[in-house]
Amino acid sequence: MELSVLHLLPESMVPMNRGILFVFVSFLLISIVLFLFFVYLHEKKKHTIAKMYVVWKEMINSLFEQNFVLAEINIPDRDRKYFRDFLVHEYFERSVIDQYKIRHLYKHLGFLDEDLFQLRNRTGWKKVVALKRLTELHFEEAEAVVMDLLEDRKSEVRLAALKMLSTINSKQLFDMLPALFENHSLWSCQKLVNILFTAEIPVDCLRSLASSLNGDLRRAAALLLGSDGKEEAVPMLCVLAKDPLNEVRREAVAALGRINSDETVVLISRKSFDRHPPVRETVAKALRNAQGDQKLFVLNRLANDSEYNVRYHAFFTLNLMGPNGKNVIRTYSNKYPDLVKEFIPATC
Repeated sequence: MELSVLHLLPESMVPMNRGILFVFVSFLLISIVLFLFFVYLHEKKKHTIAKMYVVWKEMINSLFEQNFVLAEINIPDRDRKYFRDFLVHEYFERSVIDQYKIRHLYKHLGFLDEDLFQLRNRTGWKKVVALKRLTELHFEEAEAVVMDLLEDRKSEVRLAALKMLSTINSKQLFDMLPALFENHSLWSCQKLVNILFTAEIPVDCLRSLASSLNGDLRRAAALLLGSDGKEEAVPMLCVLAKDPLNEVRREAVAALGRINSDETVVLISRKSFDRHPPVRETVAKALRNAQGDQKLFVLNRLANDSEYNVRYHAFFTLNLMGPNGKNVIRTYSNKYPDLVKEFIPATC
């Protein structure tokens, strides 16, 4: 005879447990209904906004094609934040001229003033959201206000401010780079490099980092000096390529590879004798973009290196060089048969 769980409980507890079960099931059903209701509202709002975007796109297309009369724009208060986000979204899909017009429209409608006001809010995430919009629209007018946020107590605000300033290539920011890198209580060296890597930093602004007694700062200088391939960075990178720290030399060689000139190929080739295997490995990688066959001799030597990773990347670069590189690889068929087969199958 089968017994339910309730039959195993004292009789006095059965009504109570049924009541608890009823409350639990009721709560669960109400939660599911509310969840589905909010999902419906969210999808409905997305659909409505998508329709509004189509209308607004046609409106600003017409506006931009005519005399660009800003007085004709009238956005209801309930739609302002959606139209603001629409302008930010449109910015990346437009020509340079249209981007200028979008920034002008953004200012005309008071969105820039609202963002600047939001930067004074005590809530960190509100500052970050406003900074993201200012970053995406490249508003140089916000530079002075954003500079103050580099000392904000919240790290996410400081990083968002740094990204915004690096996006507009702020001279004020570049002038204070040494102070930022040395302030370890506020900044992580690697995070600074990651954000600044795409900025167009003048070489002279990195000179003090390159000559710092701190190895992490010299490594940061090597990374940033090669970020945009400027040939005026070569003298400093040449010095950093002789640094006593392995990581600094490795990053300097990688940076020279991104600059890619006849002079840098010679400098990179000299580092193929470096005592540290990762530096020699980086030499093999850095020569991938180099022009001419002069790199062939260096790669031939690295293809016979004592370290597997160095040999592998030398073979990889040689394989990219076409027939001349493949001929060098074939000369190692007896010594490194497995590696040769990886790049030149027997069917070739």
